[in-house]
Amino acid sequence: MPANALDRFKQRLALVAYFRRALGVADALDPAKVSDYHTALADLPRDGYDEQGRSYVYNNIKDRVVGIPAEALIRYDDNVRRHTERLNARRTHQPIALKYFQVLAALATEHFLDRVTADRKAFLKDLNDFTQSVQRRLLFPAFVDGDLDKIAFWMATGSGKTLLLHINYYQYLHYRPHGHENILLITPNEGLSAQHMTEMEKSGIPCRHFNADSADLYSADENSVKVIEITKLVDAKSGEGKSVAVSSLEGKNLVFVDEGHKGTGSDAQSWRNRRQAIAADGFTFEYSATFGQAVGTSGNSTVEDEYAKAILIDYSYPRFYADGYGKDYNILNLDSVLDENLNRHYLLANLLTFYAQVRTYHSPQREQLAGEFNIAPPLLIFVGHSVTAGKSRSSLSTADKLSLSDVQELVLFLHDVLTNQGEWVPQAIDALRNNRTNLTRSNGDPLFDNAFQSLGANGAAIYAEMRRHIFHAEGNQGLELVNIKGSSGEIGLRIHGADRYFGLINIGDDATFLTQAEEKLAAIPQSEDQFSNSLFDDINRSDSSINILLGAKKFVEGWDSWRVSTMGLLNIGRGEGPEIIQLFGRGVRLLGWNRALKRSSEIPNLPASIPPGLTTLERLNIFGVRANYMAQFRDYL
Repeated sequence: MPANALDRFKQRLALVAYFRRALGVADALDPAKVSDYHTALADLPRDGYDEQGRSYVYNNIKDRVVGIPAEALIRYDDNVRRHTERLNARRTHQPIALKYFQVLAALATEHFLDRVTADRKAFLKDLNDFTQSVQRRLLFPAFVDGDLDKIAFWMATGSGKTLLLHINYYQYLHYRPHGHENILLITPNEGLSAQHMTEMEKSGIPCRHFNADSADLYSADENSVKVIEITKLVDAKSGEGKSVAVSSLEGKNLVFVDEGHKGTGSDAQSWRNRRQAIAADGFTFEYSATFGQAVGTSGNSTVEDEYAKAILIDYSYPRFYADGYGKDYNILNLDSVLDENLNRHYLLANLLTFYAQVRTYHSPQREQLAGEFNIAPPLLIFVGHSVTAGKSRSSLSTADKLSLSDVQELVLFLHDVLTNQGEWVPQAIDALRNNRTNLTRSNGDPLFDNAFQSLGANGAAIYAEMRRHIFHAEGNQGLELVNIKGSSGEIGLRIHGADRYFGLINIGDDATFLTQAEEKLAAIPQSEDQFSNSLFDDINRSDSSINILLGAKKFVEGWDSWRVSTMGLLNIGRGEGPEIIQLFGRGVRLLGWNRALKRSSEIPNLPASIPPGLTTLERLNIFGVRANYMAQFRDYL
């Protein structure tokens, strides 16, 4: 993704600039002034509201707003507070306190909906007057009436887009209580649909899964959200199945679109057309962490102009990180594999880095880490580009060439670690600890210089502890693949003959994977588990035994977990701008001290003692193998 393409798109964000000025940025077109504005709000000592019911954000910006009457801003702030209280009505144990950027997004939405509802023509004129006033500095696209029926939120993963969606639901119904025939939430997949319905229930929003199998097309509650996957929307219904024809939903619809960047590229034009048809006479809210990467590099000037006039808030990852939110990160990429031994050393360094986090979490400070600082048990995810599509591996012995998918390759690596043929693992650990590998930086320095010295006295002792804490194992037993019959797409990983699972492969076609594994991973035994329920569904539980999760880009879209702490990426991110950023977002989510979402180092005057090793657990480590996009990604961050 060329950085200049993203920069050019950012300079086209007309609605973002309008609301930056409206909400008090001294110069909405000056990046330094924008940064100062955000920094001041990010450093506010508290979230939420004062004793008079005014938000701390309101108190900070009230004297700086432009074009918003004082009484209107008070009304907007009151509305956002009441909507937040509705979200919290069922969250008695862990009520939500909106972060400053969520409050800004909600206040901007209030003004947008208020103006569009009360004086649409005047609002359109104001928008175009603004774009004209700055045309000597930036050339913004001109607004037309149809642009006032969609707003989009470009916000980092982990910044609470789901909660903002819930606020937007209540905001729209406040301004237009009877202005719709259907309320639809369009998601990329069934897993995200289920996740959204669970979260909407917590926020008191009526909802149900919607497809052709639904008992009725229209709910008795006109404000119930119908949740449907984009893949189930079709131009014309043909035969049986769960798909729904777009024509059956056309009308005045309120439409929410999660992962709104999907359909912005030419390869997904039909999805985009269907979304537009459903919302043609209604209103649309869209949400994505990667609008810039998907739209700004689409090469479609029409789409770029559309989103330049629809994106209301740009709070993408660089700003999110600069404000102290989310985990810190360390990104490495092995551009090419020189030999099989080097590859194994690199993957083992990945595993050792994860073990360092596990070891820290299970220290005597665990209660404080998990309680006061809301640190979840660490989880290592390995992600490959493919699951069953094989490729020749000439780097393996010429007598036993294997055609392995990326995930199969990772399974084989774990099996090699567990069987430890020739005691290679302790020796490799010592080599990594003592800089006796060819893994070096571009300047020749060791890639992992002194990184693992604190883990133990020698490789044998470290390996023994790794087996116990990560694999729940003693001795040198190998890996076993277990088909979890009660949950489609899940293959459990455990020590052969053991009862407790340490890992999970979560894929779409488990049968094909296991069939190929019988031939290509013949040394690894297979079995079936007829009784266990989904391991993936329980992976976020604090008592989950799963420490390692493998998949093939399964985790790009929407999976919510606070556990991901280390990633191994194999052949992924070589050109997928939006996908790699979404995948990155899976790991940088941080609940943090007092649920502040911030790194402890970024909280001024932290009223708590910092336990040893906390920074280790507040860092996402990414190890790429032939993931060449990662260098560009570092530049973006």
